[in-house]
Amino acid sequence: MKVFKFGGSSVAGADEIERVMAWISRAYTADREIAVVLSAMGGVTDTLIETARKAACGDSGYVTPMREIESRHIRVVEALFPLEA
Repeated sequence: MKVFKFGGSSVAGADEIERVMAWISRAYTADREIAVVLSAMGGVTDTLIETARKAACGDSGYVTPMREIESRHIRVVEALFPLEA
């Protein structure tokens, strides 16, 4: 079995994720026994840590970065899987 790990910059946005998906597709057809590990999108882990610290201290400043993370992920999902009209 081969294990492939993609870091945050490799999955930073829709274009990068599409490249990773294409790479995985090629690897999968060449060698069916693979495992794929994806990091959080670039910059998200640090933001989550800081957001958790703020929330744990009762600082309402955690709300804005959490909404930004949510919006970023939603934009990527919508770009990768657009709804048909």
